[in-house]
Amino acid sequence: MDEGEESKQTQKKFGIVSTGPQWKAILNDAIGDILGEEGKGRWFAGTECVGVDAGGLHAEGGSVKEKVMGATGRLMGRGDVGVVVLGCAGMVGMEGWVREVAGEGVAVVDGVKAGVGLLQGWLRGGFFGGRGEDKRVGGETEGEMRMQVGATEEVYKAEENERMVEMSKRQRTD
Repeated sequence: MDEGEESKQTQKKFGIVSTGPQWKAILNDAIGDILGEEGKGRWFAGTECVGVDAGGLHAEGGSVKEKVMGATGRLMGRGDVGVVVLGCAGMVGMEGWVREVAGEGVAVVDGVKAGVGLLQGWLRGGFFGGRGEDKRVGGETEGEMRMQVGATEEVYKAEENERMVEMSKRQRTD
């Protein structure tokens, strides 16, 4: 087997777990626009949806966990999935549920957390102006943005901790 054949056999794809069914076609088409059809076929496993809109993610209680895990299982059933992307900002903190199904060897990407991480890097790197300068970005100074990023991180940590406590309580009563 030559090197090209071997890399094709071990190549993993990414897939998306999102909310309502309307997002499946939208996200699949967007990935095609970004990667092109050849890249989409090579790198993208597809999108599976939970069947609950973003507002329902926090209103339906324990059934949401089952639905997220079900969508993840369908995605993993396609084979060769190495990365699962949470396709909705409302899914923050649900990566543990995805990991339960996907396994520890599969990366789970929370887009909101990834975006905050990128923004932090850009701020630290001075991409919005030199260090110490008070440049405006989108109407805010770099310092104001740093404060917002820090506050956003704290909110996500608190929400994730709250979910973990709720999951622990549910497991004890089951």
